[in-house]
Amino acid sequence: MVDSNVSLASEDSESGELSSRPPHTEHISRSAAQENLAFLKAQADSWLAVLFNVFGTVERDDRGKIGDVIRVWAGIAKPEVRFLRQPSLRVHSHLCSIFRKHLPK
Repeated sequence: MVDSNVSLASEDSESGELSSRPPHTEHISRSAAQENLAFLKAQADSWLAVLFNVFGTVERDDRGKIGDVIRVWAGIAKPEVRFLRQPSLRVHSHLCSIFRKHLPK
């Protein structure tokens, strides 16, 4: 959803061929995608908080999927949202503890 709207909102209207668009987006105009993206950006703070909490609770093998979603939402978030959220500090601390356990001593 986020990736599709980012792609559509930034496409050049002259070269925005249907074949190069994400699947199932032929009915979304560039201006509609820009409006969607503005709405999604306003929601990024909330979604990142939820996603960081989910990241910390899922099995290790599933964290890559959640990390991909976090990357996409962080890509549209305001810079202060990306780095100053409390959940991100918990994820950072969690990742550091994982690295410490697996690094050679």
